[in-house]
Formats: sequence, structure tokens, C-alpha cells
Amino acid sequence: MPRDRPPAVDDAPDRPRGPARRRLMLCAAVAVVMGSGLAGPGGAGPAHAARPVGGPAPDIALEAAHDGQLRPWTLAEALRQGPVVLFFFPAAFSVGCSTEARQFAEAMPEFKALGASVVGISTDDAATLQRFSAAECQGRFPVLSDTALKATRAYDVEMDLRPGYASRSSFVIAPRAPGAAQGTIVFRLDSLNPHRHVHAALQALRRWRGEPAADAAGRPSASPAPAAAATLRPLTPRP
Repeated sequence: MPRDRPPAVDDAPDRPRGPARRRLMLCAAVAVVMGSGLAGPGGAGPAHAARPVGGPAPDIALEAAHDGQLRPWTLAEALRQGPVVLFFFPAAFSVGCSTEARQFAEAMPEFKALGASVVGISTDDAATLQRFSAAECQGRFPVLSDTALKATRAYDVEMDLRPGYASRSSFVIAPRAPGAAQGTIVFRLDSLNPHRHVHAALQALRRWRGEPAADAAGRPSASPAPAAAATLRPLTPRP
């Protein structure tokens, strides 16, 4: 698929209009009626999700762009340093993805204080992500080029409506336990809203570490924040 234009759905994730809005509302209504057919145990995610919370995290070995430079990156190596926040995004330099990347960049001191590293992934080519990593990510964390969709499909985040693109999905992956071959997914959020992912990932890390949750402004909350609700995916026919 040519990548000269980002997915239209990414440019206005919170305010679909006209026929698109009606389709989304219809899909949401059908999803509510179907209920248990879409949600996995405890509402953790869609029933077809291959990588639920509590499951093993597939390893990733891809080329990373970090502040404009390219280098190899593997999840196994990153997990040796602590938990990893892994966020998939549809297309570099689209409005929502640039917003999300800047928010992760600004929150890096908080992630580092929790002992976590951050990495983004899209199906953009390496040259595009070199520019994106320096401009929107401000050189503060690497972004991975997944043009072959290996990681995108391993984590079950390929868009139904836009094959070839990753959805906006975030994972918190805990280091592997003694004797385990892989890390463990302790949090997953699927949401087109670019403003949800940073705060939700920080909350998940705090819960994993047994620390008090915090509100959106970083203040301690009176009670732990609930787990992120699963995002209902549009019901689309398969060929």
C-alpha cells in the first residue's frame, strides 16, 4: 500500500463526522449488543486478540531510529534494563501520531523514574522514522520500522479497515520472570485517541510496581485507577 498519505482515520480520532460518525455509532451499538462476543475475560480486550494481558510478549528485533540515527533494537535486550512501554501508531507525521509522540517525549522523565523505557512502532519505512524520531520524538526514545508487519501482526494490532497499518495500541511489558523465555504483557490499551496512552501507561507501571496511582496532573489518587477499558473495534467483513 502506498504510504504517501496517512490514514484519514488518524487525523481526527475524536470527532468523526458525517457517514463515518454514523458507521462508528452503528458499530458501537452492535458491539454493545454482542457484548461477550467482543470482550475477552474481564473485559481485557477483543475476543480475537492474540496477545491478552497476562500473556507472553513476542520478541521483537527491528531497525530503530533514535534521534535520526539507525541501529538494531530487540525487546529481549530492552527488558534486561526494566519494563518496556511499547506503543504502536498508524503513520508518522499524521496529526494524532505527532501529538502522541510529543506527549511520550515530554513524559520521559516520569517513565525513567519508574525504571521503564519507551519505544514506538509503525509500518513506516526507516527513512521516514529517522525524521520522525528527531522531530516529533525529540530524540528521547527510539521508533521501530515494521514494514514487513512482523511485530504488528504478532501483537495483533493491524487495522481492520486499513490493512498494512498498525492501530494506535500501547502495551506495558514486564521483564521476564526467572525461568521464563519472554516478558509478560501486563497492560494493553487500544484507542485511536492519542491523548489517552501516556497517562494510561504511567498508571499501569505504577500499579505493576505497587505504587499509588496518580491523576492526569500527576497527583496521587485517593484510590487505585481502574484498568483501561477495552476499545470496541468496528465489525468489518472479512474476504
